[in-house]
Amino acid sequence: MAVPVLILALGLGGCSSDGDGAPQSAPSTGKTSAAPAEPSAAPSAGASPDAAAWAAYYDCLGAQGLKLQDTKAGEKRVDKDANTSEAVAAAEKQCATKRPGPAKPDSASLEAAKKVSACVRGKGIADYPDPDPATGDVPLSGDLATRMKSDPKVIAALKACSPAAAGSGGTVVGG
Repeated sequence: MAVPVLILALGLGGCSSDGDGAPQSAPSTGKTSAAPAEPSAAPSAGASPDAAAWAAYYDCLGAQGLKLQDTKAGEKRVDKDANTSEAVAAAEKQCATKRPGPAKPDSASLEAAKKVSACVRGKGIADYPDPDPATGDVPLSGDLATRMKSDPKVIAALKACSPAAAGSGGTVVGG
């Protein structure tokens, strides 16, 4: 008797939805990044033209021989462990004309990013830049990007200045 009930419970649990017939998506991890998150490349019903453009870009990367992976949310991304940095750079160069331009950040996000940058500089990381007003991205030098992963002072400043990073165990740079 217990086995059929367990099977039924597991079967129904895997079919949950948010009420509109769409499967529930995975919860956000709360991680932040100095680089923009890779956008969705898998167009869905009613997908925006931007989603279709990203799908075409990732299709191009795959055609160049890069190994891609699907996220839990069904988005495509480059599998960083299965590709060399040289192969990624070469494929990105070949597909550059298909890569959609960055979306302009909303004013609230841009202001929040500026406050984080000012806070990090106030914590002694003088070379931490302001976000680019056109993209919202924080342009990082190779040295600063390396220090963000390994320098306890930089990591502590980012955690103190970014509530999202503090709750996630740190800032993700380059995945």
